[in-house]
Amino acid sequence: MIVLKIEKNVITDGVRCLVQKNGQYYVVDLSYTFDHGPEAMAFPADENGTVISWTEEFVQWYGTVSEENLLSAVEEFLAE
Repeated sequence: MIVLKIEKNVITDGVRCLVQKNGQYYVVDLSYTFDHGPEAMAFPADENGTVISWTEEFVQWYGTVSEENLLSAVEEFLAE
């Protein structure tokens, strides 16, 4: 697993990280959403972590927002 950086998402109060999969960068974000609760989503990004498309490449739901669950989401995303 290649996780380049983990940081707090100050907009959503969640956690997010930058990962690389098959030469492409992705932001994986785990935040609380009003419609689904804690939701992890992966979006294509550049090497600086700027999202370049808001079309999600991965969606998964978790019981809580935590770095541990974020890393679980990353593992699942990278395994696809």
